Amino acid sequence: MILWEADLPLKITIFLWQVYNNKIKSVEQLKKRNWQGSIECKMCGQLESTDHIIFGCVLAHFLWCFGREVFGWAIVPDSVTAFQDEIIEAEGAQVKMRHVYIFFLGCAAWCLRLIRNDLVFNDVVASSPEVCLYRVISFMQRWSILSRGDKRSQVANVIQRMKQRLSSLQSDGS
Repeated sequence: MILWEADLPLKITIFLWQVYNNKIKSVEQLKKRNWQGSIECKMCGQLESTDHIIFGCVLAHFLWCFGREVFGWAIVPDSVTAFQDEIIEAEGAQVKMRHVYIFFLGCAAWCLRLIRNDLVFNDVVASSPEVCLYRVISFMQRWSILSRGDKRSQVANVIQRMKQRLSSLQSDGS
C-alpha cells in the first residue's frame, strides 16, 4: 500500500491507515460500541462517518475543491475509495505525483480531524474555511523535511501553488 511509502510522521501514516480502513472514532464507529450520543456531524448535521469527516463535510468539501484546483484533478474525491481509485490509481495519473497526493491527504485528513475534534470536544468552531487551508500548508511545510530530493521539491512546488491560490481566493473575496 502506497501510504506506507508516504514521507509523513508515523502517527499520521497510522492515522491514514485508520482512514483507509474506516477505523477512526467517528459516530459510525462509536455507535457500534453502543454509544448513546447524537449521530449527526456537529458542523453540518449529516450522518458522521470516516468518509464524511475527511471528504464529505462542508469544510472537507471546501478543502478538496481547493485541492482539485491546485492539482488539476478531474474530480473532487468524496471518499477514500474515490481518492484511491480516481486520483492515486487513475489511468493517466502522474505516477511521480502519487507520493505528493498521499502527503496532501495526510496533511488534509489530520487537519480535518483536529478541527472536528476541537468542535466536538471543546465547542471551538473554525473562524473561517481558510483556517483549514492554512493548517494544511503549515503541516506540509513542517513535514516536508521528511521528504528527500525530488519529492521535497515537488512538495515545495505544491505549497507555493497553494499559497498563490489562497492569495487569489482572498483577493477575490475582498
